[in-house]
Amino acid sequence: MLLKSGSEIIAIPYDRNVSNKLAFGDLSNADAFTRTHILPSLSTTPSGILVTQVDGETFGGHKKFADQFLEYLLKISLGNHDVNQLPINKLFRYCNLVDSNNSNFDICKYKFINSSPTI
Repeated sequence: MLLKSGSEIIAIPYDRNVSNKLAFGDLSNADAFTRTHILPSLSTTPSGILVTQVDGETFGGHKKFADQFLEYLLKISLGNHDVNQLPINKLFRYCNLVDSNNSNFDICKYKFINSSPTI
């Protein structure tokens, strides 16, 4: 979306259910979280990409030990379950390098014009 200033906003669809579980759910066991929430979502996502979004404050003080949960989730649990991580900036880089109409990643096919996704 192009702003009046000439700047651009890029909107990315995200998995609301997994994001809500990260923000408000039980963060006592990262392996269980991966099996219960992440793997099922990945299995139903045609692109194989699961985008989550949370407020960083969740892991900075709102939930006791949430920072340790996140560290274990990202550094150990996801890898143990053969889930690769892709930082959002690398996803953008990938989408710019491939022909978005022929990409296997659904997220690369979206172009946001006036806040409405079009394929």
